[in-house]
Amino acid sequence: MGKKAAGSGGFSSRVSNFWYYHKWKVFTAVFAAVILAVAFLQWSTRPRADVSLILDMNASASPLLVEDMEEIISAYCKDNNDDQRCVVQIIDVSFPDGSNQLGASQTTKLQGEMQRGKTRIYICDEDRFQKLDEMGVPGQHTFFPDLDGKALNLKDTSIMHQIRQRGHEVPDLYLVLMESPENESLMEVQKQAEALVKTLIDN
Repeated sequence: MGKKAAGSGGFSSRVSNFWYYHKWKVFTAVFAAVILAVAFLQWSTRPRADVSLILDMNASASPLLVEDMEEIISAYCKDNNDDQRCVVQIIDVSFPDGSNQLGASQTTKLQGEMQRGKTRIYICDEDRFQKLDEMGVPGQHTFFPDLDGKALNLKDTSIMHQIRQRGHEVPDLYLVLMESPENESLMEVQKQAEALVKTLIDN
């Protein structure tokens, strides 16, 4: 009996000692695990984009403008990933000239997207089109009527009418599609982008 009591007391003592010295580590580990679990749940349940576009203007783009543009354009998008919904993601890299800190951040984001190559469609104003054109970004396509076959001016399209009906003051915007990639892994993305562009041209 005495040995059992001593053994039991020894175990209890070790637990108490561990808790005394390590309780904050335990709290921190549990807290981190909860945060990771919530983040994973949000990531795994959020809708996956069927197509992504880059918005590049010489102006600031409000989050509401980006959200409205995503909603408007999604009406013309196909369900490319078979999840029973059409989701458009707009990657905003806009900034007004003279915004040094924001400009550096947005330029870095643009360069990262260009290197990845998975975002094939750009919506830009005329100022940023000229800069993109200097970098050789816009492809020349027979279905584009504006800027030497490199763009579609959206001013008379349903998209622009809807954007302005929602109260957004934006300059004339152009739809631009990159040239067909040499990388075969991007060909399916290019086909999906071309299909969306052609649908937008017809509307």
